[in-house]
Amino acid sequence: MPKRQILITKLAERIAVNRTVAGVHYPIDSWAGAILGRAVGQIVLSKCGIDSVVDGYDYCAHGHCDFFVDEFSKGKNPDFGVQEKGSVRVDSSDLFTWLWNKALKEFDLSQ
Repeated sequence: MPKRQILITKLAERIAVNRTVAGVHYPIDSWAGAILGRAVGQIVLSKCGIDSVVDGYDYCAHGHCDFFVDEFSKGKNPDFGVQEKGSVRVDSSDLFTWLWNKALKEFDLSQ
């Protein structure tokens, strides 16, 4: 995993835990949000032609478990209430692929 991705991931974990400490979220909110975010991200990437598989998860909240990126990244994690439920194939979309390529060009630093 590239260093930038590691840094962003750890920052997201810190924000999630700090929101629990501040009393504005419960740990189950962070777990559910992370699972939803993963699914939405995989769907968008699939529509852009980057990947074609979206993982399915079942989440049964365990109120006593804090949110940890290392645990979340395992995917299937019954100790924290996360169970894999198979996957689905999502077809790409010409429009999403076109938008993805336009966005990549905006961030092309080789020019």
